[in-house]
Amino acid sequence: MKRAYIYTRVSTEEQRNNWSMAEYAHDQMREILSWLSFGPVELDFLERKTRQAVQRLQHEHEEGARKAKVETEELARKIESLEEKYLADKIDEETYRRWLSRLRADVSDRQELIAGAKADEAARWQRYEAALPFLGNLARIWEICPVEKKAQFLRLLFGESLEKTERGYRTPHVNPAVKHNAHKISALEIKTGTENANFDASGSVCSPYGAKIEPNQTLFALVDFLDKLKAA
Repeated sequence: MKRAYIYTRVSTEEQRNNWSMAEYAHDQMREILSWLSFGPVELDFLERKTRQAVQRLQHEHEEGARKAKVETEELARKIESLEEKYLADKIDEETYRRWLSRLRADVSDRQELIAGAKADEAARWQRYEAALPFLGNLARIWEICPVEKKAQFLRLLFGESLEKTERGYRTPHVNPAVKHNAHKISALEIKTGTENANFDASGSVCSPYGAKIEPNQTLFALVDFLDKLKAA
């Protein structure tokens, strides 16, 4: 069965007339995606960094929640004292209501902290950690995508302006989550004058191919990328 390569800008007529060119373009894209995939060293590094981030966020949340609980108890005592002063006619109603509103707002803030924005953030990082292994074989993910999803998948990586050239492909954009090896790929031309063209490959870990990645930049860029990748 023939495969439909809808990810290129080659017309339907050209595909029929020269199927071998489509096969070659398909092989080039597979090679590009293999280069963009994370190697074992990179995945191990990012998983450790993500795990450390999760642990740090959980610790911060626990410390913040513990402090907020103490402050909430202190605020409850202040509210009780305020009510006693009001009932004993030591303060007027306007003063009572003004301070009661402030104290209740402070209680609400502490309760939100206890409920845990940072806990939610830690859970989100855990989802990223679970998804990281899929970045080890982008070519495989692309291969098993339904035909109608292949182009969508490539748009996640290269935006809307991926072009087919005689040598391979050209694009002004590579998703920051996977661009650590983009400058090493002979079949992928990064247009000059773009944010990716002069990408500084400095970072804290070497890839198996000699390039380096910046862990923080990569991890934060994975947020949207992994969510869209799952949807694709």
